Amino acid sequence: MRMTLLLLFVLTFQLQAEQIYSQNTKISLDMRNSTIEKVLQTIEEKSDYYFLYNNRLINVDRKVSVRVRNAAISAVLEKLFKSGNVDYEVKGSQIILSPKEMHSQITAVTEAVQQQKKTITGTIVDATGVPIIGANIIEAGTTNGTVTDADGKFSLSVDNNATIHISYIGYLEQSIATAGQSAFNITLLEDTKAL
Repeated sequence: MRMTLLLLFVLTFQLQAEQIYSQNTKISLDMRNSTIEKVLQTIEEKSDYYFLYNNRLINVDRKVSVRVRNAAISAVLEKLFKSGNVDYEVKGSQIILSPKEMHSQITAVTEAVQQQKKTITGTIVDATGVPIIGANIIEAGTTNGTVTDADGKFSLSVDNNATIHISYIGYLEQSIATAGQSAFNITLLEDTKAL
């Protein structure tokens, strides 16, 4: 028991020390008219960090002069990319470089897609009010769909103006427009022709 506690204490202390190191790593550089690539290599040599980037997207051949003394790596990167065309993200011992406009475009597209979607919920029952288990709900024109649970309930993320198709063996299929509505109570009627 004591050995387990001791081991747990040592591991916790080591993890905290690594986190503090990554947040407080200081570096000194005096590089004149060097390429960004050379500066990044020097940072890698003087620290435990390494850089990930695509040299077709990040101009690492640009010449810069960097002079810092006991500065945090984040401050060095801010100086290095002060023109504002490169974003960086620190993940553990990795520093990921990406073009700022690409990062902005990805964020804008993601937000636009999220704004065009909504989550609809509902319950599907038969003419007597009994929940239909396993009814299919499909967004029209897509493969996006779900099935009802044991209570006849469903939840599905669809486009704002989507139409959904509801079907179940032995019942008439229904198509419902979801525009302006997010909660549905649907009654499926028996298909008398199928009997």
